Amino acid sequence: MSQTADRTRADVGRYVSDAWRDRYFAACDAVYALGAPALAEQDVDTSYGTTHVYRYGPADPEARSRTPVVLIHGAGSCSAMWYPNTPDLSTDRPVYALDTPGDPGRSVQRAPIHQPEHAAQWMDETLAGLGLDRVHLVGTSYGGWLALNQAHRRPDRLASASSSIPAAWRRWGCASSSGSSPACSRPSLPGRYARVWRRGWSSRSSSCRSCAR
Repeated sequence: MSQTADRTRADVGRYVSDAWRDRYFAACDAVYALGAPALAEQDVDTSYGTTHVYRYGPADPEARSRTPVVLIHGAGSCSAMWYPNTPDLSTDRPVYALDTPGDPGRSVQRAPIHQPEHAAQWMDETLAGLGLDRVHLVGTSYGGWLALNQAHRRPDRLASASSSIPAAWRRWGCASSSGSSPACSRPSLPGRYARVWRRGWSSRSSSCRSCAR
């Protein structure tokens, strides 16, 4: 069964066709090639679907033992957006870049994660599946909200949580963040590829109320 045929729930993100998905992946790969080469890719199975993860790492053996950075992209994008940052970050320590389920990427969503507790559970299962018990979580926009949400609800695996312009911070008072993010604001892919993806839901910002507590 094709990936798109398997995604039939109205509240689950999906590609509108296999052909558009493949064209989008080709564009993503061209963007990934501008950054550091990934040491490995893997799919982590969670209660909400499989999370596709890119791993980058330093050549220095001592640096490999440092606390890793986990990158979370913004809404409507994928981990390709981090290409300007992966070269520098991965010279210092291990780096993991996640494709968030519900957004266009190589993750395959089976259940929605827009509720705060579900988002935290998904992240915790993903980090556990990667064998990571201590990470620096870095996100931008919706990814920034995910980082703040994780610090609020499931902080046990976090050494730090950093966010850049976390989604809906003005509406719900989420103006504070821990540290700073190296996230790049440049668009990662041509705008015409936005047509390939159908969002499972459109009110992510409403879930940010929990951050103000």
